Amino acid sequence: MKKVFVVFVLLIIPILAKAQKPQEFKFNRNVDSVKDRLGWNFGGGTVNVEDGKFYFSFDGSERDANIRNGRIKAGVNKFVHIVMKCNSDVVDMLRLNFKREDGSTKYVNLEMSNDDTEFKTYTFDLTQVEEWDGRKSLSLRFTNNKDKATGSVVIEEIVLNNVATH
Repeated sequence: MKKVFVVFVLLIIPILAKAQKPQEFKFNRNVDSVKDRLGWNFGGGTVNVEDGKFYFSFDGSERDANIRNGRIKAGVNKFVHIVMKCNSDVVDMLRLNFKREDGSTKYVNLEMSNDDTEFKTYTFDLTQVEEWDGRKSLSLRFTNNKDKATGSVVIEEIVLNNVATH
């Protein structure tokens, strides 16, 4: 019986370790701009991936220019870190949103600087957001809630994990 238990433990530990693995989006492959987006789609602008960065230029067609990914492991990753530089004098809010089970949308907002000269890390703490569980389709919106987005952002990486700082 002891041998069966030891074998079970040895088999389950790698599975549990993999389940807790951070979800990282580092845009550093530079092979194909579509593949290098790593599943991130966009609206309200154009995207190019080069030099290990995700360049998103807002075209002024939408108030909330956005990027989104439908393969997010929300249940095991309660912090979302975005390392980016904002090159816009209009955009001053980073809005994370996702659909709840009932179909309504949950919004979490962070103030952000604009016209950055250096990369900054923005962290969403979702430990207290009950609906942030399971697999989610995550959207990140760049907005000021009134004007159409112009300018751009450069994203170095997006990391989802269980660590409050990045």
